[in-house]
Amino acid sequence: MKRTKVFLSFVMILCFGMTAVAALFAGDLKISFKSVPKIDDSFEFLQLRTKLQESRKPAEKNNVHFAIAEYYLKVNDLHDAQAALAQHINSEVVDITTLLANVYLYKIANYRHDQAQVDRLKKEIFDNKFVLLFEKFKQINYTSLLGNTYEVRHFVDRIEVFLNGDVLETFGS
Repeated sequence: MKRTKVFLSFVMILCFGMTAVAALFAGDLKISFKSVPKIDDSFEFLQLRTKLQESRKPAEKNNVHFAIAEYYLKVNDLHDAQAALAQHINSEVVDITTLLANVYLYKIANYRHDQAQVDRLKKEIFDNKFVLLFEKFKQINYTSLLGNTYEVRHFVDRIEVFLNGDVLETFGS
């Protein structure tokens, strides 16, 4: 395990160094640093993959799957994000991240103008709504492994989803 981490760190440093040297010979060092993806993001992804392999409990794996999907969304890889979200939803654990995964799938389908998928996901999001008696709304909070804070508010007639305090999506009236 330790050898794998050391090896992956070495490969990342080697790749970054080769890009910088090539750019130096081309006389364009500033552009080379911008063109290389942030090492923190790549390292973060490698840590998530390692954590997924080490996880034994289904709930832990579920959180890691969701974080991997978040990473793909962060780097705008919608294809892999959609696959990771679908894998997350098909897991045996159903919790708040399942609802959040459906919200992201809804946003991807909306972006791709897939109206059939949008309608199906909207129905699924409302069908999985908590049936509880409450005064104004029921609020659920979740902090992902990537540090994103989600807040889901279930009203009688709508659902509001917030990401880091900003509205991610609103369903209903």
